[in-house]
Amino acid sequence: MRRLYLICLLFCLTVRSTQAQEQSKQKKPFKERLLHFLDSSNVEGTDPDYIALPEKKWCITLNSTTDQMSLDLNSHVDETYQGLDGSPSRSSFDFNLKIKPPVAQSLGLWVGYRGWGAGYSFSLTGNKGINMSFNIATPSNGVNIRWRRFDFSTPEGRFSNMSLNGETYDEDYEGSLNLARPMKIESFVFDGYWIFNKRRFALASAYGQNVLQKRSAGSLIAGLMVYYQKFDISQPENLLVLSDMFKGMGCLKIYQGSLGAGYTYNWVPMKGLLVNAVAMPVISILNYMKADSYTWNISSESINDDTDIDDFWNLINADYERSNSQWGRVRLNVDVRASVTYRYRNWFINAMGQIHSFSSSYDETDIRMGNWDVKGAIGFTF
Repeated sequence: MRRLYLICLLFCLTVRSTQAQEQSKQKKPFKERLLHFLDSSNVEGTDPDYIALPEKKWCITLNSTTDQMSLDLNSHVDETYQGLDGSPSRSSFDFNLKIKPPVAQSLGLWVGYRGWGAGYSFSLTGNKGINMSFNIATPSNGVNIRWRRFDFSTPEGRFSNMSLNGETYDEDYEGSLNLARPMKIESFVFDGYWIFNKRRFALASAYGQNVLQKRSAGSLIAGLMVYYQKFDISQPENLLVLSDMFKGMGCLKIYQGSLGAGYTYNWVPMKGLLVNAVAMPVISILNYMKADSYTWNISSESINDDTDIDDFWNLINADYERSNSQWGRVRLNVDVRASVTYRYRNWFINAMGQIHSFSSSYDETDIRMGNWDVKGAIGFTF
């Protein structure tokens, strides 16, 4: 009986001790619990011989970014129409349209704690439109998001393999199109990845600067990419471009979902120096395109000798005709990036670059989008 009493007493004391510890944890201020999470989450489950936290917790960084997006459309036109004399005529040609806005440059400042923070950048080149990005990196996964929207008026056009009623022309014609109204271009890229060797490899050490890679290590990497592209040239002023070169297609939307796998490696040749490379082919298992076609009506009764060019464009009515959609075939795209970081005491410098490439097709039009960006940073930890 005495032994049973002692067992019950010890059990009660143990339960009360556990409850007291839980209550003590719950009584910790929110700020203390938040800082504990930020300090521990980046190295939880990692090997301390390979990955460590920087001694200084806060960081201020001066960033510069240089990037450019390009869009390449190739279309084959083969059509029969009624000539001026009433007889049928047939023409065919290949048409290439290159959309390559000027290189964009920006400069910004970022402040954060253990890799978590906020910053602001302003454009140095004055490019109009929206260019937003978001990046986050943890020991096991990461996300990169970019959204762009802008207008563009001077694409490069090239005509080749031209023929008219069986007569071929050897000479190609190329030059700027100088659209009457700017085309509207929008793109969205979601790039998520998963690291398998999170115990000894930290991608965040190369791109987030919130952990340190002490020894060389690599890891298999899996990724998910979502891509959206909108190409809108449906303004009535662009009637000639649309009618002759794109068969009335005024707005094209492309949706892609891709899965990929590759390899990434952190090389530490000496203390303070880190070189990273990532290569990940991705296969587009979802490839969907939607094209909106338009017809144009001109109020010819209102045209007279006093009609100038501005009045003429106002007489054109763009009417929505139909929407065609189709599923594209499986495509192989690529995601490549690299980074170099050097740390000395409380200072570090970093340079990184990334290349995205996507391709798709609609009817007899092939589309390829490329994007590259280079970032430089100098930071101070305290």
